[in-house]
Amino acid sequence: TFNIASVALGANITATDTVIAVASTAGFASHGRIRIENEDIDYAALTATTFTGARRGVAGSTAAAHNTGAAVNSAQDECVIRSTGTVTAGNAKRVVEKGLQNPGAMMVYAKTAGNNIPYFRRWDGTRWGSERQATPVGAGNTIQYLVLKFARTRNEAILGTLDDNGDIQVQVWNGNTQTWSATTLLANIGDFDFRGFDIEYETSGDRAVVVYNDDTGSPNYRIWDGTAWSIETNIPLGGGIPYWIELAPNPLPTSSEIVMLTLKSNRNVRARRWPGGGTPGTAWAVMGGAGGSWGSVDDETRKGIDVAYERTSGRAMFIWGNGNNGEQNFRTWNGVLSGISTLDLNSPPTDANMAGIANWVRLVPNPAFGSNQLMYGVQDDNRDLFTAFWNGAAWGSAAQHDDRTEDLRDRNFDLVFETHPSTVGRAWLVWGRRGGPGGAAAGVRRRQWNGAAWTPLTLTPTSNRTALVQLATQPYTGAVFAAIYEDSVSPTDDIREMHLTGGSGAWSALSSPSTVPTDPVWAGLTVGNPVMERVFVAPERYSPTVDWREIFP
Repeated sequence: TFNIASVALGANITATDTVIAVASTAGFASHGRIRIENEDIDYAALTATTFTGARRGVAGSTAAAHNTGAAVNSAQDECVIRSTGTVTAGNAKRVVEKGLQNPGAMMVYAKTAGNNIPYFRRWDGTRWGSERQATPVGAGNTIQYLVLKFARTRNEAILGTLDDNGDIQVQVWNGNTQTWSATTLLANIGDFDFRGFDIEYETSGDRAVVVYNDDTGSPNYRIWDGTAWSIETNIPLGGGIPYWIELAPNPLPTSSEIVMLTLKSNRNVRARRWPGGGTPGTAWAVMGGAGGSWGSVDDETRKGIDVAYERTSGRAMFIWGNGNNGEQNFRTWNGVLSGISTLDLNSPPTDANMAGIANWVRLVPNPAFGSNQLMYGVQDDNRDLFTAFWNGAAWGSAAQHDDRTEDLRDRNFDLVFETHPSTVGRAWLVWGRRGGPGGAAAGVRRRQWNGAAWTPLTLTPTSNRTALVQLATQPYTGAVFAAIYEDSVSPTDDIREMHLTGGSGAWSALSSPSTVPTDPVWAGLTVGNPVMERVFVAPERYSPTVDWREIFP
């Protein structure tokens, strides 16, 4: 069982003390990791009132002095696993224990124009940790887009960035040493206002695959195998520059398949499929006939495409706005590519009334075992916001949630399904609305999908305007995270966050300088619209071993 415990420091300690006194160690693992303020500490054992054998300043933190009363917390959801082995009818015994941390999450973000540093914070089960820095990109460059993905079998992540010099770069986070590698330059492109790259890990192989625009009609890809990057290989794709690239990994445990959907500068939609298991240089399969064109959208400057897999079937769903008011095209892949069908949010049986074309879309899967559900969100060119629910066989409930989202140039909303056992099948929609006629208040809005319908709207009032929302959920603990990137025209323009834990449905307050001086994530200034994707939240997927020991009974 993973647990979180907290207690106050019982006496002042220096940066080198190895015994840490508290009122009680009840609720803590017999050996593991604690956090005091911004310092992580491994301890070898405990008494009723002390942690002993402390190793100070671990996991990339700095050893420091702390005063009586400081909070002593589990550094992350933590447990101890004990394995007992016996031989010769139980006459000999060997017992081994491991202290494990439940995976947390990481938030990466960019600050002001000309600041070339990707900043990050880690979630420890109760709060976001102190701000740290990843490897800078080119000096003086402004980071436009961030994409962060975590490995499953290694304590590792890949961070991709695109800056206003057109550089697409990647760097690797080593969770064991808490360090970032040097950046690897993948390409330099001219169309840096669009996210022409994406990253995903194979499910079975657990290799990271990055596909990126190289300023030609055909993108390139490279593979990270945990040690090194492969050679660059081209993916023939046909005319137009790939402005937007979306990848999705097949979630079935034995599959390493990844599918790709692209939106090109000529408004053309095309797809390819990575078969998985191939060596670098393996060809991506064409999807959709010899030409591979799936039609076109009305506005290539907005990301009107997305793709996701159903959790249980391993079937991929592709969706995109087709340029007609209210209409979205979709098709599926499950070894056979279906024909193109239309989801019309202006027609029965939906109760939506989408009179515009799709500008920004999101398609998210329900990750619960046994589920093939998807939730689709679309923000149109009238600043209207709609959702539609896929039950695994057909599109069902559709709804309009707003007619005055913050702006047209940014994706003002996001969607995510919950993963806590008590809330399986529920989803969240969070978005920013600009105040308007009739006294409608500005602020961060949210609604919960309860498995059958959307609950009433909840408003977190704020005079600040929300340009971008990024949602994520931790699959092991069920924590849900919302990163809020505020519009630069707000009275104060910050990067903020809110979260919920334990399947409670009770969100934390939206962090702000007035309520928690050290937290918002970043206390402005933010970059003017469009804000691109300058904040990204991703769940960690690997359970690191804090320490292990052999016990002699």
